[in-house]
Amino acid sequence: MDIAYALNITSGLIGWASVSAFAFQIHRMKLHVNLATWGMILLLDIIGLVLVILSGNKEPFIQVGWTLAAIFVFIAACVNRGNWEWTRTETVSLVCCIVSIVVWIVSGSVWSLLAYVLAGYFSAVPQAKQFWRDHVEARKSAWLWVVSC
Repeated sequence: MDIAYALNITSGLIGWASVSAFAFQIHRMKLHVNLATWGMILLLDIIGLVLVILSGNKEPFIQVGWTLAAIFVFIAACVNRGNWEWTRTETVSLVCCIVSIVVWIVSGSVWSLLAYVLAGYFSAVPQAKQFWRDHVEARKSAWLWVVSC
């Protein structure tokens, strides 16, 4: 096994573990998170996984890890009766997501990735705001996700 392959698997595992730990916190502490935000993140992770596979990537470990983790968070949020609050953040993220899909279908262009990345950044805004307010929680949770990237 070469080093790039090992790092790819490791990044997928770290991404999955760090966000799954957040899902466990949601369930254990009965946290109420925004279902619209996490639904959008789940959609983006699924689309990212599909785009990577369609582009020929045979080792999409990080995308698989993120998708599985987003599924866990969304399930934990649903079980703990998360709130549904659709904001501008979700709207912008959804528009970028749709643009990404349309560009990919129409042209097969790598430029669809730009819209996908923008959608991902916008979908993370609510989580970033929460971490900005609660620095202790941010230090515990976010650094593992950053390492996986």
